[in-house]
Amino acid sequence: MRKYQILTLIGSILVISTSSYFFFTGPVVTWSPQGWVETNRTLEMNIQQIPILVVYVIFPYAVATIIAFTVKEYTKIIGIGIIILGLYTWPALYNMTGYSILAAIGFGLFLAAGILAILYKPRLNVPA
Repeated sequence: MRKYQILTLIGSILVISTSSYFFFTGPVVTWSPQGWVETNRTLEMNIQQIPILVVYVIFPYAVATIIAFTVKEYTKIIGIGIIILGLYTWPALYNMTGYSILAAIGFGLFLAAGILAILYKPRLNVPA
C-alpha cells in the first residue's frame, strides 16, 4: 500500500466516525446578535441535517478513499483532488460539529496524503 493511500484511509475512517458521533450527540453552536449560542440537538434537527452530513462529510471522504485505492496511475491528479476535497470539507466539519480540531485533523491528513500522492514516483523494475 502506498503512503498516500494509508493517510487517506486513516483520515476518512477517523473523520467519518467522529464527525458522525459529534453530529448526532454534540451541541449546535450558532451566532446571534448576543454572541455565540449553544443549544442541544433534537431529533428533528438531526433528521433535517442528515443530507448535510452525507453531502459534506461521508460522500467526499468515501470518494477520496475509493479513488486513492482504485486509480493506480495519475497520482498527481489524485493528489490535487484529495487536497481539494480536504478544503471542501473543512468548513462543513467545523460548522456541523463545532470542533475545529476535528476539521484540522481531517484536512491535515488529506493535505499530507495529497502532497505524498503528488510527489509519488513509481519504482522502475530493472532486472539485475
